[in-house]
Amino acid sequence: MDNHAENPRMAKALLNDRKELAEHTLALLQMLEELQPCCEPGTLVVNRLLDIIQQNHIMHLSSELSARLSADTHCVDAMLSVFPSVMVSGIPKTESIQLLRHLEPFPRGLFAGTVGWISGRNCRFALTIRGMYKYGSRLFVQAGAGIMAESDPAQENEEVMTKMSPMLATLSGVRKLSEAVFRKKIVRSAEIERSGFSQKDRPECGN
Repeated sequence: MDNHAENPRMAKALLNDRKELAEHTLALLQMLEELQPCCEPGTLVVNRLLDIIQQNHIMHLSSELSARLSADTHCVDAMLSVFPSVMVSGIPKTESIQLLRHLEPFPRGLFAGTVGWISGRNCRFALTIRGMYKYGSRLFVQAGAGIMAESDPAQENEEVMTKMSPMLATLSGVRKLSEAVFRKKIVRSAEIERSGFSQKDRPECGN
């Protein structure tokens, strides 16, 4: 989504999309409920609500929560209280996770997990909602979209493909580069053969 002339129209459409608003608001309410036991009373607040955030090709609805943790609570406790995230599971969470395990053809692995760092009582984590993952000799590109009663299957599929397209383009570029390097080595090897070098005298081809 790099058409600057279209961005205001797309942002307005997102803010008027009933399904997107409902999905975001329900998730926000769920996280407020899950975080409350970790926080000092009266400190959990919504700082930003339904902002538009653009990340490369994707526009998102974004809200921000903040609170002061209880004295006996570590930031990891707060992270675990909202994990797995409602954004990648559903409401009600327990039943949604059970349904996902039944319907999805393979385990999610790192997808929909979290990565981050911890230092003393400070930590920062991010949800792995889009990514490339290598398991053994296989590489997976994973992304998803929130499904609700109001969802349009074609639109949801288009959203997933839009989220995956930068990663697929990167992989395509890496493949083309690898093929170009391979062809260069083949050509160089053929030139060495034609020049009359023996196997013993043949110079090493660089990477």
